[in-house]
Parts: sequence; C-alpha cells; structure tokens
Amino acid sequence: NLINMRTSIYLVLLALCLVALIERSDAKKKPSKGKGKGKGKPSKGNGGNGGTGGQATEETVPVVEKCKSEPSPPRDLSSDQGLEMIRLSMEKATELKTPVTICIRDRHDNLVAHIRMKNAILGSVDLACQKARSSALFPAPSGAFAAFPGIELSNGIISNLQGGLPLITSDGVHVGSIGVSGAAAAEIDVEIAKVAADMIDSLLAESCYLEKWTATGEVPTKLAMAPPAPLYMSYNNKNVLPNDLITSEDMLEKPTLTWDTESGALYTIFIIDFGIERLEGLQWVHWLVTNVKDGASVDQGDEVKDYVPPFYFKIKEDFSGLDLTKGTRGHDILALVYKQKTGQVDMVDERQVGCNEGLGDGSRIDDHVAIAEKYNLELVAGNFFFSTYTDATNDLLCYFTKCTGEPFPIPAEGINDGAECQ
Repeated sequence: NLINMRTSIYLVLLALCLVALIERSDAKKKPSKGKGKGKGKPSKGNGGNGGTGGQATEETVPVVEKCKSEPSPPRDLSSDQGLEMIRLSMEKATELKTPVTICIRDRHDNLVAHIRMKNAILGSVDLACQKARSSALFPAPSGAFAAFPGIELSNGIISNLQGGLPLITSDGVHVGSIGVSGAAAAEIDVEIAKVAADMIDSLLAESCYLEKWTATGEVPTKLAMAPPAPLYMSYNNKNVLPNDLITSEDMLEKPTLTWDTESGALYTIFIIDFGIERLEGLQWVHWLVTNVKDGASVDQGDEVKDYVPPFYFKIKEDFSGLDLTKGTRGHDILALVYKQKTGQVDMVDERQVGCNEGLGDGSRIDDHVAIAEKYNLELVAGNFFFSTYTDATNDLLCYFTKCTGEPFPIPAEGINDGAECQ
C-alpha cells in the first residue's frame, strides 16, 4: 500500500509539472507589455573589390542562427545571469519595502547566487533556497507542493511554501529556479520572484548576443571584446540581430536605436563599415552623432557625419565592371554607442556632411577607437550586421558619382552614367 501510495503521488506530481510547463509556456506567448565608402576609389593594386570602395571578402563568414530564447542543448545559468536576477528581485523588494532573501539555482539544483538583503529575517536564508530547490528539482511553483503532504521531506528538505518559481523559457525549457523568502505574505514572495522569472528569455538572449560576436570572429578580429550591452536597433520597422544580412533598401532611412542609458549621461553613436580590407583596420563612417541623451532623442544630437545608408559593391577582377550578384554577404557594419565620460563634446575636427567631394576624399575614413581615446569615450553598447548588393546600391553609386564628380567606384553603364548622376 505504501509503495502504491508513493507511486500515485509521483504520478500526480508529474502531471502537475506538465500542467505548470504548459501554463508557463502559454503565459509567455501572451503579449505583455550613400556609400562611399568613398573611401577613395579602388585601384588595381588593391584588387578593386569592395563595397564601399574596399575589397570584398570571398571566404564564407560563419553564419550563426538567430538568438533563440533558449539555446539547445540547455545551458547552465551563469553567475552573471544569477546576479542580474538577484538585482531585479532586490529592486522589486526595495520598491515594496520588504527585505528578503533570494536564492537562484540551476537546472542541476546547483547554487548559482544567494543573497540576504539587510534586515531580512534570519529564517529566510535557508527557506529561500529550500523553495528554489523545490522548483529546481520539479519544474513547478513550490507552493503547488502543498497539495502533496510529505513531499517536502523527499530529496532532502524542500519546501511546499509559496515563493519558489521554476525558470522556464518561452520554448518550455526548464533552466533553473528562483526562491524568495522573508515577506509577511507569501504572495509578496511570489511577486518578487516573478520579476526575475519573467526575464529569463531576455537574459538568455543577451548571453546569445554576446556569443555571436566571438562566433562570427568580430571579436577579437574587429573589436578587442564584445560591447558590454546590446544595442537594440531596427531598420524599416525590422529588428536587427547580430550577424543579420540587411539590404540597402531597408537602410535608406536612419535606424531606430535603443540601449540602456544613465540619467544625465550623453552618448556618441557610430555606424561604420569595417569590411574594407584596403583600409587596413580603419573604417568608413556612415553615421556619427554626438551629445545624444538616448535613443528617442538622436535627432537632437550633433550630427558630425550625416547619415549615409550602408551598401556594398564588388568590382570584377578584370575591372570590366561591377559584379551584380545579389544577396551575397558583403561587409560587416558595426553600430556602436559610446558614453561621453566628460559630458558634452565638440567634434568639429571630424565633421563631414552633405553631398560633396568629402564623401570620396577620405574625410569619412577614421578609427572609432582613436576617436574614443581623443574624446574620452567609453563603449557601452553595440550591434553588427552585414550589407549586400541590391538594386538600391545602384542609386547610391549614382549619388556618390554626383557628389564626388567622378564615376564611383568605376564607370558602370546604366548605373552611374545617367544625367541624374552628374
């Protein structure tokens, strides 16, 4: 009878976990809230390839799948992710004026992070981890175990009190748990834990974001290290993820940018072409804006180099014309945000705006690292994507021809020889 009873309990518990997983997954699905690369004209000695005036890279660039909510196979939670969940939970607890203890455990029931806020009751220290252990071993809220008297004595000591939540991605993958204890009412413990649990997809996506910089070789080839935080950007109402291929048609208008900002801080924005080999590490600057408060006020900043849509072209090896193959991966374009550590800056020495020979005489060739050192800037966010040849490229080549006064990058019948290009 005892064996049958225990078997029944585990079967019921298994069903409970499955229901919790389904409910969690359903809840997650509901809504909550011109180039000049004027970088000078290519010469035969330079190979003549290159969007924006540089050489094209023929080797295949590693293509990484778009960041998913949960990598496969599931990964263990990192200490950084655990500490970020601790931070989110503490902010909520502070808002509620309720000191608590918070415990994060991974999918193997290993401790990831554990903190007791000032004045949290002593008994909450162990209890928070017992709640987390319940939801780490069984992917269900710890309070659900109250329906199974005695279950708290299994697997060592776990808890059937509210405050423990499983960390389950929108794909239904269980990656760990969080336990909170110390509030006068169990519902408040749950409310605090839920703030962190609801952010698990974003935390894992950010981790994926950082890995793409190294998986594609952008780090350390182009940057010494990945930007510390993501730069969320969209072109033509389409989100841009690291390593995406973006057409010039979508980039004709300035992008929408969002990043984590500090109150009172000012920022500098770069969009640079890092794929022109003949520049030997320098970049062609498509956009440079300083003294920006946040993504919503970019237009109020100082446009040091006005926006030129990124584009890519390749010259045939025999210099007989342009290679009009569409959709191939062109140059890597980096979008970087720097914090101005000393406040407002004046980059008058870097200025180039308008349709003039400055697009092709080297005025747009620069090095973001050198500029950052010169003006005391600190890299805080970034993104990267790749350009490609499309029909819109022809319009930009015509524009550059008009501005520089010479066929850009070489005479191309039907592309840069029309009256509108003169």
